[in-house]
Amino acid sequence: QDKDGTTQAVKVLNPNTEFHTERTYALLASIFTSLAKKDARFAPALMALDDIQEWIKGDIHFEGFLKHDQAFRKAHNGYHIDKRYSIMIPETYPPEDDRFIREQYIPGTNLTDLEGLLSQGHDVRAIVRLIAKNFTEQIKRGLVHSDIHPGNIRVMGDKVVYLDRNFFLTLD
Repeated sequence: QDKDGTTQAVKVLNPNTEFHTERTYALLASIFTSLAKKDARFAPALMALDDIQEWIKGDIHFEGFLKHDQAFRKAHNGYHIDKRYSIMIPETYPPEDDRFIREQYIPGTNLTDLEGLLSQGHDVRAIVRLIAKNFTEQIKRGLVHSDIHPGNIRVMGDKVVYLDRNFFLTLD
């Protein structure tokens, strides 16, 4: 909890992330190179591996998060397609730092807990429909949550909340 009583979530970057990324990349590149020599169908995996490594490095060294997050929040906070649910983007707090991110803590039930959501009377289809339409809107606007999956989506009442927004994909 902050001094003013606001509960915050803090995401801390593992200081060994880049080391482990490089080691894993080298191992996978070795495996895919060996497999591609035996079967050409594995060759595209090497190109995909390079793209994935660049994506991870971009995530590790992302700059301008608060600015991007403010634009993302402005564009998507309150987004809705019917009256039941709307998207909520938690507030993030300075200072900007590539080792940690602070955001408003949101209690609720993650989308991974379908039984819990159903037992609370939630319409999971409506929630997924909202997320899909909003994700399409993100793509149209060119600023996309890069780590969207059920573990990073929480339902709190009538709010569908996007968590873990430390890196955005920018599309042209």
